Parts: sequence; C-alpha cells; structure tokens
Amino acid sequence: MADRNNPFGGYDEKNVGRTVQNVTSSMWEPISAGPSLKKDTPVGKKEPQTKKAPSEGGKKASSQKKAQGRRPSGTDVTRDRISEGGKKQPRPQQKAKSTPKDGKKAPSKEKRPVGSKSREPKGKDTRNTDKRQQQARLQREKKRARERAKSQEKVNRQSRQGVSYDEMRSKKSRDTRRKAKIIAVITVLLSLVLVFSFGGIYVYRNGAAVAVINIVGESKYKDKKITETAGLYTGINMLSVREKTVNEAVTKALPYIKDVQVDYQFPDTLTLNITSTQEKILLVNGTGYICLDGDGKILSLKKKKLTDGRFLAEGFEEQKVTVGESFVPSENNKEKYETVREIVAVLEKTGKFAKGTINVSDLKDVSVIYDSRINIYLGDCSRLEAQLEAAINVIGQDEDIINGQTGYIETRYEGQTTFKPGSMKK
Repeated sequence: MADRNNPFGGYDEKNVGRTVQNVTSSMWEPISAGPSLKKDTPVGKKEPQTKKAPSEGGKKASSQKKAQGRRPSGTDVTRDRISEGGKKQPRPQQKAKSTPKDGKKAPSKEKRPVGSKSREPKGKDTRNTDKRQQQARLQREKKRARERAKSQEKVNRQSRQGVSYDEMRSKKSRDTRRKAKIIAVITVLLSLVLVFSFGGIYVYRNGAAVAVINIVGESKYKDKKITETAGLYTGINMLSVREKTVNEAVTKALPYIKDVQVDYQFPDTLTLNITSTQEKILLVNGTGYICLDGDGKILSLKKKKLTDGRFLAEGFEEQKVTVGESFVPSENNKEKYETVREIVAVLEKTGKFAKGTINVSDLKDVSVIYDSRINIYLGDCSRLEAQLEAAINVIGQDEDIINGQTGYIETRYEGQTTFKPGSMKK
C-alpha cells in the first residue's frame, strides 16, 4: 500500500473494487475543504461530467474572473475557491484605484526595493568595494610570492656556488649597513644644501648692502665716472653685483680701461681693481687716425698726428670702426694689418725701437723708419726677424748713424746689410 501522505501513489490489488471513501477513510482524516466526489465511485475511474446551463450567478462569476485576472501566487486555491458543498466561490473583487478629480495620478505610497534608481544612496558607489579589496589582496599575495621565489632562487644559486648560509647572512647584513650609511650621507648632504640655499636666499634679500666702493689702480677716468658706468652705488645688494657684467660695461664705455676685477669684502665693501691700457699703433685712416692698443682694441679716433711713443702705420684703405671694440680689418687691409703687428712685435722684442713709422702700401716693398731719419728696407718681409736684427746691429755699430746721420739700410738681400748715408730713399 502507498504511504499515508499519498494514498494514490501506488497500485495494490486488494484495493480493486473498493470505493474512494472506503480506501481513504481508514488512512487519513477527512479534509475540511476538497473536491466533492460521489459515493461508491470506483478507484481509478472518473465521474462523468454533465454540462449544466450557466446560471446568472455563474455568468457574473465568470465576468468577475475575467476582470480580476490572475490570482497572486502563493494562495491556497482549495481553501479559497471550494466550499464544503464542493461549489466554487467567486474571486474577491479588487478595489478600483481611485484617481483624483483633476486627472493626475496620485503619488504612490509603496516603498521601492533598495537598489532601485530612486533609492540609490548619494555619494561614492561602494557596491564593488569587497570585490576591489579582494583583487588588491590577491595582487599583494602574488607580489609577496614572487619576492619569496626570487629570494629563494638567489639562495639556491649561491648554495650551488658553494656559499654557506652564514656567509649569505653576513653579506646581507653588510649590504644593509652599507645602504644605511649611504642613505645617511645623502640625507646629510641634502640637509646642508637646503640650509645653505635658504641662507643664501635670506642674505640675498635682506642683507649685504654696499656702503663703501673703492677704486684701485691708475686710470685717466675719475672714480665717479667708473662707478656710474659700472652701475654701482651705495646701498646696492652686494650679491647682485656680477664681475663679468661690470667688466664688460666699463671696458666698452671707457676703452682706456683694459680690465676690471671686483673684490667682495663682506659685509659692506666693494673694491674695483682697474687695469689701464695705452695706445701703441696709430693707423692712418683717410684724413684721421685709429688708435689701437697692443691687443688691437680701438681706444680712440684722432684727427691729429701724434706719434710720440707710438708706431705709425701707413698704407691702409679707409674703413669705418667703433670705439671700444676690437679692430677688424676689411678684406683689403687684413694682410697689411697682420704684417704691421708682426713688425711691431719684433721691434719690441729687440728693445731698440720705442716708436717708428711702418709703410705697408706695397707688401713687396715694406719699409720701417727709425728715429725719423733712417729708412730700413725689408722687401717682402720673408726674413723679417733676421732683417730687423741685422739693421739694429748696424745702427748700434756705425758711428755715422750714432752721430745723427740720415740715410737708409738695405736688408732685402741676405748677407748685405749696409748703411747708405744721405737720402732716406734708395
């Protein structure tokens, strides 16, 4: 026989021919509401159904059923729709939703489930926080695992090379101490740099005001003119004075000053060491003269011929120049200027010439006039130093020249250096 909960679940021959009531009455208690079956109905047979004319109540029930729609899930159909007599009860009618008179829908009072758009919390979205934390934890574990594997591989490699565990530990400790020392040294150096930097900035902004300016060295310019040209005055910040800037400004505006060195005497004194320059070469430039020092710096432009203590160079083509700048000869004057500089250097080396006139009008027939009375012919200056030394020896040995004679000395031919008294021209 089938179990008590389902009497129709199995087949048993001794139940054949018995009615439903006889079978079920001995197995369970009658239910309060259930399908109404006629007495003496055989087991396994269905009662024939007869069509009944629909009554007015049935029509109303069917129309109400269509209007209501489906019943919500979870309701007990047997208990609600079947009465004790076995008749189906009509479904309860739902109340129609009331709408306001103006035609607008009334606001819904039912609460929406958490997670809908209207109930989402404002601010940061924390719905995936746990997932992100789990991913970060997995990443950290993988990183630690890689580091452990790398460390173990290093240990295994050293062990294969014959390094003991104690040696590895001692080496690791030494490396750690060395790194700590390096970090400490770098920290100290950075601290010192920062201290000096902030100290310098403080001094630059708040201190080192100049109270005294001294000018040391001989110059044809007054001290006030030099300080004004250099842009120096009492009260200026000493750290803002740059020696290169002062030197360029002074040597260009005051060309007879060759060089300026600035001496910083803290806390409030500046000293300018002046080095002057002198005229050495006077170039004939058209109707005027260009005064140059030994370095080729243009000192002045003169209108008068002043040859005392200078070498006068003739034979140049006229060109425009600027005072305070270095002399840059034109293309036609370039070779002539180089020849003049070579002759002046050799004459200064001998110590006999302090002045003279150099004629480079024809570079194949160059001549130098000594003491305005002896003309020395050098030709193309192929043996310039030997020619000038021979001429100076003749001047020192010949009594006629010493006695103030006028003439010329021929040095163009090797081995024939003689003095010819009389005219300066050959």
